Amino acid sequence: VFSRPTSVRPVPLALWAVIPNMQNFWLVDAVTQTSAIPASHIVRLALYGVGQVVALLSLAVILFQRRDVG
Repeated sequence: VFSRPTSVRPVPLALWAVIPNMQNFWLVDAVTQTSAIPASHIVRLALYGVGQVVALLSLAVILFQRRDVG
């Protein structure tokens, strides 16, 4: 089954990079298993969340820049 290397297709890879990954915010597994959640993970989640908000707001500004919305 694993005799040849996996091929990477550029279109699904680009979509995977653009679509937000909400699984990163799912901390229930660690909580239910009484595992400690490192502060570095929380910081990375905060940066990821801020980055997604900035990216989506930027896209909204670009899309509605020339429209009369008021």
